[in-house]
Amino acid sequence: MVLLSHDHLWEPPDFAAAVSGGVTAHVVMPFVDVEVWGGAEAFEDTKHREEGNARRAMLAFDRVLSYVEAHPDQTLLVRSVADLFEAKRSGRAGVILGSEGARLVEGSLELLRCYYRMGLRQVQLNWDYPNWVAACQNDVDGADTGLTDFGRELVRDMNRLGMVLDTSHSSHRTRLEVFELSQQPVTHGHAGAKRITNRPQNLTDDELKALAANDGVIGLHFFSRLVNQRGPDAGQAHLEDLYAHIDHVARVAGMQTIALGPDWFPFHPFGGWTREQGYSFVAGLESIDCLPTLTRGLLEHGYRERDVEAILGGNLLRVLQAVLPPD
Repeated sequence: MVLLSHDHLWEPPDFAAAVSGGVTAHVVMPFVDVEVWGGAEAFEDTKHREEGNARRAMLAFDRVLSYVEAHPDQTLLVRSVADLFEAKRSGRAGVILGSEGARLVEGSLELLRCYYRMGLRQVQLNWDYPNWVAACQNDVDGADTGLTDFGRELVRDMNRLGMVLDTSHSSHRTRLEVFELSQQPVTHGHAGAKRITNRPQNLTDDELKALAANDGVIGLHFFSRLVNQRGPDAGQAHLEDLYAHIDHVARVAGMQTIALGPDWFPFHPFGGWTREQGYSFVAGLESIDCLPTLTRGLLEHGYRERDVEAILGGNLLRVLQAVLPPD
């Protein structure tokens, strides 16, 4: 079973490509914390706004869910563990609905529960800015205040409901607090090892060890800036860079901590295709239908078959089985 912990592909051609790439299910994460589709002015106007996000979230979810509903032969909304296995059995692309940022709850656990009822199963606590839930990765030293009181309530309620917590883009203190507070495994859905590539989103060795103690997983990013061993500005990364992250995480936190969080976003919200703006993904892994390339590469690199199966989806399946309702 191939499972992805973070992605943005949600139109019909993407679902078909996911099936051809062997993907059983992927977490689809609409941007909700800020307005990214209305141009730079709208972005600046909303990047620190805590209210009014519920409407933007509902519109984003409607786009994804409408595609799922219109293409039942290709897709399946994953609400439970049983749905994962049904997606596998039927050969459809499972969609685990997520949220890139937690501003959509607007400080209300009642709203969280409503989102859960409509199918939301994963919430990333931050995007690039702090919110009513937690400090973000750009908050360092004294600005890193970790979880708010409401953030702690949110963690406990997500545990109770059966929703996956995602600490990507959260601050160092937030990550450690969530790993300790959560009674269920947590994902750090799209990142790498900071020792290999020094980016704020990537996890330090201490964070990796704390994540492993929580029985959670890190979804390895495919974006070159987050995994290139030569540095974030050194151009396109290659499979060898991804192997370096896998090897390091395995040494520090164990192979059971590694998942995949490609974060394909081929269209940049401020205009133009990603590659036209100088962004790139790992060579050979530029799209979801390229995943068999990674499978072959991992085996040829010498990873054991059972470890390859764990990386491709087994480790994330363990987390999802521990968090989501069984049926």
